Amino acid sequence: MNRRDLLKLGIIFSPLMLSGCGSKTSDGNGKPYLEITPKKTGLYSFSAPLPFDYGVIDEIVELNNKYTQSKITNLYNCVPRPLVEDFNNAMQAGRGHNYDIKSYEDFAKYAKYAMKKGFHICYLLNSPKPFTEKDYKEIEPKFKKLLDFLQDIGIDEIKFGNTQVASLVNKYKKFRLSASTCLEYHNITQYKNLVHNYPNIFLFDIAEDENHNFAFLKNLKTMFPTRNIELMVNEFCFKGCPARIFHPGGDFCNFDCPKIFNERTLFQNFYHSAIIYPWNLPYYSALGINNFKFSSTPQPRAVFTDLSFVRFYLDCVEYGVENVKAQDFIDNMIIFKFNKEIKVKENLMVKDIMPYLLDVGQFIKHGHECAVRCGTVCNYCDNQAAKMEKFLS
Repeated sequence: MNRRDLLKLGIIFSPLMLSGCGSKTSDGNGKPYLEITPKKTGLYSFSAPLPFDYGVIDEIVELNNKYTQSKITNLYNCVPRPLVEDFNNAMQAGRGHNYDIKSYEDFAKYAKYAMKKGFHICYLLNSPKPFTEKDYKEIEPKFKKLLDFLQDIGIDEIKFGNTQVASLVNKYKKFRLSASTCLEYHNITQYKNLVHNYPNIFLFDIAEDENHNFAFLKNLKTMFPTRNIELMVNEFCFKGCPARIFHPGGDFCNFDCPKIFNERTLFQNFYHSAIIYPWNLPYYSALGINNFKFSSTPQPRAVFTDLSFVRFYLDCVEYGVENVKAQDFIDNMIIFKFNKEIKVKENLMVKDIMPYLLDVGQFIKHGHECAVRCGTVCNYCDNQAAKMEKFLS
């Protein structure tokens, strides 16, 4: 394997290659707890927001024609605000305003256009907000009408973030269900019980805090080999956010995230997120996980038109990072609205900063322990951030 191939896999200069970190983790009896040899086992299938713009949909088609290692195969969305406010954030949440979508028929024209281009469409009913029986009686006619509408235009998948919604969908109609990250499930028993009650679930979108929990992901895939596991690659919320489960349920009295973001440096925020580097996909693929997802961050999903991050990420997957500048990586991968921009030397490359980025081997070793070790016996992420800041200074 030559230098370029190593860079495409993201293992050159990493502790995993230099010291075997992650490959010789003991379970207490001298046996490795988990070993992963990076291996691409299938096409990387990505989900992205459905743009309410024919031209942007065509741009995604052009990207798919360009890449061989990955494709954007699935587009997801729901009607945005203010139209979605008819549901009072129960069942579906708009994630931004788009005043051009005045009716469900306006949504349908973009969904149908995308389906003709070969995309699968998922409709989002993934607000985690619980609702009372009284609340439901008020929206029940609109809900049933929505289900009829989705079937009429050929949409067969609904993503839910509240089991009340899954129960009601199954009561009235036959849809394929996918479990949203908004469920915030963090153990296998939750998924086992979920599938027992809703066997028509075919895909799990994993809570971001578990993106680096390789032991959990491996065992979940072992338990459900025929169901897809999908991971969000660019979620910029920090791990352990106390309010993440409530954010999608409405904007009123949201958790004051800037307080925490502003107390950390840019790289501390970056390293405490659940972002997945493009060169780490083969480690997930080796577990049988080939489904990944783009959020619309930093744009609202309702006006998703900028594909620059998507293009950068998939370029790295396709061509590797050997010739990628560090500044391009920082501009596209470290987009925190609570941080100022950072500028580095023009000739600095990703390969130069890779030793200071988070090493996947650390999470193969300890990802399942992050919930109980972070900040107590382990300060790996903060230490790496300090090393990066020192290097760049």
